Amino acid sequence: MHRRTRTGDDAWLVTGHDDVRRLLDGDRLGRAHINPGEAARSNESALFGGPLGNYATEKSDHRRMRSLLQPHFSPRAMRAFRHRVDALTSGLLADLAQQSQPADLNAHLALLLPILVICELLGVPYEDREQFRAWTHAAADIRHRTRSEQGLTDLFTYGQQLVAGKRARPART
Repeated sequence: MHRRTRTGDDAWLVTGHDDVRRLLDGDRLGRAHINPGEAARSNESALFGGPLGNYATEKSDHRRMRSLLQPHFSPRAMRAFRHRVDALTSGLLADLAQQSQPADLNAHLALLLPILVICELLGVPYEDREQFRAWTHAAADIRHRTRSEQGLTDLFTYGQQLVAGKRARPART
């Protein structure tokens, strides 16, 4: 079904399970674009709104990242991490119970839990997590492209600092 995105670009809406599965399993979809300036955008987010990455190296970059990350996301590793996700969820639900009624499940759980889980996986120190969350929200901003680009830049810069710190002090979490 032909549609237009929020930014007015042409788009296709695919809803049938078999069609979606075929697209996801095939080579036609990706995050990069051969000419990013002419690519359709769904919104103004630098992170989610349009193309991201290098078109020429997207497949090899994906394979490399997958091979690096796969051991950390194995079924065994995820089972071991489950208790931590349960604890994070319980903490957020306890905080939610303290909110005035009606409480906003989206703001107090759905948006926060994935960021907290990512912080745990990356080893983001507790004192940096509020700033990490702010950068993540900025990067995902679907209305303000400049804010989104700055948030993505801040996250990338922080990630580089985090990696450098872990390389300098590998035993530290």
